[in-house]
Amino acid sequence: MLSKVRNVLGYLFPQKQTDIEKKFIELNRKFWRKENLNKESTSNYILVEGQIICPASIIDKARIAKAIEEVTGYRSVVYLRGFYEKANSTSQIYRSFNINKFYMWWSGYLNPTIVLPALYATVHTMVTCKDGKQLIDLVYKNIEIGDLIYDTLIRYKPNTYTIRKINFSHFRLIFRAFLAFHNNEYMIKKFRPRYLVTSHNVYAEFGLLPRQIKKHRKSVIFLKDIYAYKCYGVDANIKEHFLKPSLAEFQRNLASANFIVNAKAYFFSRFEGSVDQIDVKNAFVGKKKYDFDELKEKYPNLSKGKKNVVVMSHAFSDAPHVGEGLLFSDYYDFLEQTLRYLNSCDSINCFVKPHPSSYMWNEKGGVEEMIERNRFGNIYITPSDFNTNSIADFADCIVTAKGTAGLEFSCLGIPAITAGRGYYSGFGITSEPNTKEEYFELLGKCHLLGKLDEQIINKAVVLLYMVSLSRRHSDILPAQHIMPNENYADVFESKFAEVVGNIEAGKEMKDSFYNEVKAHAIQNYV
Repeated sequence: MLSKVRNVLGYLFPQKQTDIEKKFIELNRKFWRKENLNKESTSNYILVEGQIICPASIIDKARIAKAIEEVTGYRSVVYLRGFYEKANSTSQIYRSFNINKFYMWWSGYLNPTIVLPALYATVHTMVTCKDGKQLIDLVYKNIEIGDLIYDTLIRYKPNTYTIRKINFSHFRLIFRAFLAFHNNEYMIKKFRPRYLVTSHNVYAEFGLLPRQIKKHRKSVIFLKDIYAYKCYGVDANIKEHFLKPSLAEFQRNLASANFIVNAKAYFFSRFEGSVDQIDVKNAFVGKKKYDFDELKEKYPNLSKGKKNVVVMSHAFSDAPHVGEGLLFSDYYDFLEQTLRYLNSCDSINCFVKPHPSSYMWNEKGGVEEMIERNRFGNIYITPSDFNTNSIADFADCIVTAKGTAGLEFSCLGIPAITAGRGYYSGFGITSEPNTKEEYFELLGKCHLLGKLDEQIINKAVVLLYMVSLSRRHSDILPAQHIMPNENYADVFESKFAEVVGNIEAGKEMKDSFYNEVKAHAIQNYV
């Protein structure tokens, strides 16, 4: 709580750039001196999310905005935390990109036309939504918002993996969500944005605005998170997972023998832990390979005569409603109901694998606590040093809400059952029940599922490779982004120092990614 108070107080006073920020600003200005705005179109705006202030995120969003400006002549406006510009040092970073217009987000908190409707909506929600399921289904002003608020509650309320009842402890975060909604409405009315540049479309803080803009205007959303990039065109479904590729491109790649060869090479590199991605490293690097006999030594009740089902846990707090659907309230609810069902199945050995990066969300021990509390005597948790590629040697079926493991093990011919619509749904790779009843019916037959055929394996391999290619990381950026478990204040100067070094080494600011954004802006001119 004290850290939050200090953070808020920091925005009340003028901020100064560090020496390394000043150096970046000095070097960066030379790339963006030319004003390229169409003077007849300056009433049209590109709205830029300025809430995430990591150096790489700022640079990527600013470059996307400038690429759109170059195509359209529209003006960029960045919305920043704080009451006035000088209280947010990030504004000077954006100014070095020749982006000079800002909306100070916290000014909305002083606007009664924003605060009063938000307060009323919060009280109404607290009265009418008695449990988590009702909150998930909440629609406000014809926009689905309940799933985003739900995910906000389990993300920012410590150790809240699932929500049974709505109570007063949820008031602050629900109120903040409605403040965001009405602040967004104010910005949309004020700037009438044709484009939005953002780093996320999850949680209320970030996910509401894309949905609101799509509801109000013919608009295009450019999303660039830590690595993934997606352009949501005018007619795109904004709830589509940001990693999901187009079906047409998928079919073209599936028809290419050369692409399949490259895709298989990527897959085997991934399973060796050679891919530079945090979840891959955590799952495959520095871990022990276990076979079934070693697991049986740890768990003597395992039977060699039964089929082996592995349930893959998710990071519970990590936006369970990202994508187009989840059969359960959240990842915790999915896991608990799934394990409860499988615990009573005598025809299988059931293992559960905790998510390798759950520590990043301060969730260590969540799966173990669930198993112990429910007394799941027939569920076997994998060892803490378990290498995920061990699963390939003994698993007959994978169960996941919508995690990457369902796609990864499909590449090896191991069938997967999913309980949600993630980025690989709809491609004919995994079993995708539409209801809980269908899901549990499939679980009851999971021991009867056979190996996948070569056609489905190729689909899985191609799609996994395509998702890897959706990653964008420009040479101008720091080698590693600031991750959720890192302290921003401890590392941000070193990240700017890397960028300064990259500029001085001649790395391109307007690189292939910049040109790709320009091409998408041309295709989606509004």
